[in-house]
Amino acid sequence: MHHWDDPAAFAFAARTPQPPHAATWARAPGDTEQPASTVPSFPAAAPRLFRERVRLRLHQLALARTWAADRDVLHVHYGPSVGAEAIAAVARTFQDIDCRQDPHLSLPAASVDVAVCLEVLEHLVEPRRFVAELRRVLRPQGLLVVSTEVPGASERYIAGSAPPHQLSREQFLALLQQEFAQVAWGTQTFWNGSLLLLECPPGDPREFHSTLVDGPKWQEHVGVPYPLAWCAFATNAARLPPVPWGLCGYVQDVSPHKQEIDALRSRLDSVLNSRSWKLTAPLRWLTQRLQNR
Repeated sequence: MHHWDDPAAFAFAARTPQPPHAATWARAPGDTEQPASTVPSFPAAAPRLFRERVRLRLHQLALARTWAADRDVLHVHYGPSVGAEAIAAVARTFQDIDCRQDPHLSLPAASVDVAVCLEVLEHLVEPRRFVAELRRVLRPQGLLVVSTEVPGASERYIAGSAPPHQLSREQFLALLQQEFAQVAWGTQTFWNGSLLLLECPPGDPREFHSTLVDGPKWQEHVGVPYPLAWCAFATNAARLPPVPWGLCGYVQDVSPHKQEIDALRSRLDSVLNSRSWKLTAPLRWLTQRLQNR
């Protein structure tokens, strides 16, 4: 097994015999793993993880899951695979590959319908070759769901934790456009205390937002959105399928009724603030207690 921690990893991989239908890639030099003895157990790490990074990943997986039902899905990740079981549960077939351990995609060409690759590119020496491999294993109508970390985003969590090969937005999109005819992309943004996920038609970049649990570390960012990842959907089909950029893709459906909703909200506020509503509060409390007996 090839050791990706070797700074000369790419040179080694180039000399290693490759399977007949798989290219080899390597991790970026200096991209080392924590020794197992220093990694906290999952119960100990979960509170920190779910307040921060994993919440982002789960939202990305929720987007990918949209197309996984009854399809052949490939999930390529870097390190622990968090939340991928949500995709596996609905897929027809599901293959999971950790690119830290597997130096190539040992899959036949045109063998999967959907490839999911979240925050992997920034860990590889030659992401272009990796994207070409993903295109190779996808069927002609297949879809790639891919994300990469915005440069500097990890520094908001832990100083010095940034991946070694971060991509600019232009580099990220260029990688995809070299291999795929249709690409739609968006920005995943943290906005403390809110969840706003906007639908984005293909070719029209928008933002979708993820929640963040309040905490002292984040008080300076309350109400201030900032980007953490770029997410994209790519295919060589004639067109992209409708892209639901979030868990609540119905925002645009109700937008024509905004005035009606605002009027109803205003009427409700006037009732709640009325003198009669406040005076009858004890009666409502007593009625509820009697009903619950």
